[in-house]
Amino acid sequence: MKKFKIFKNPQGVIEVVKVGWSWPAFFFTFIWAMIKKMYLVGIGGLILFGIVGEIFDTIIGKLLPNPTSQFRVFWENAPVGTGIGVLFALYGNLWREKNLVSRGFEFVDIVHADNVEGAINKFSEEYKSGHTDIPLENAFEKQIKQSTPPPIPNTTSTPPPLPKQTSAPPPLPVKTVTPPPLPKISAVPPPLPPEEEWWIGIDGKQEGPYKISKIKELLSADKSSLADSYIWKDGMAEWKPISDIDKFK
Repeated sequence: MKKFKIFKNPQGVIEVVKVGWSWPAFFFTFIWAMIKKMYLVGIGGLILFGIVGEIFDTIIGKLLPNPTSQFRVFWENAPVGTGIGVLFALYGNLWREKNLVSRGFEFVDIVHADNVEGAINKFSEEYKSGHTDIPLENAFEKQIKQSTPPPIPNTTSTPPPLPKQTSAPPPLPVKTVTPPPLPKISAVPPPLPPEEEWWIGIDGKQEGPYKISKIKELLSADKSSLADSYIWKDGMAEWKPISDIDKFK
């Protein structure tokens, strides 16, 4: 016997779907889908037939450049039609179940019968004569109750509490980091500027260079002989009399 699924909508319309392989879907493919109101499936199958047929036509044209028209038509349609027929036969009833649910039908029961009419009659007999206390609308609820697993038993034993920790762990050692001492800064005064050096012109002769201290020493020893002499240092434009320089007055 075959297995059938029973679907019912709120208006009381019953639809029967065979579980597994569908011979009508195998032979009539997209026409069968259109009759069952699966319009997208039917259009998709028709488009798929055209695309795959075009691919087979290209392959046959490459393998056999000049085939007869009858041969070409056969090999374009037979493999493609068979492949799409198998696809619809395998999945057609599953597609139909989803289509019925999308249209407001609900699954209510599974029955075993020889054909669709027998499935409808058996379903009606079971829920009108054998199950008079269960209305037809509640058949699906009955099946859910029968297939519901028993509740999980309550656990009466409570695990013991975790032991209290009485001893506290010792504190972590504190690591003190002492920075190194700052380097000592010794203040060193800048070097003294170099003492000026002067040149003395005595009787047309150039002598020197002499430091200021030396010239002052010469002036102290014999000022009269140096009174008419000239003096010059780096940076002066010309020689000047020594008596004109304030440092040596």
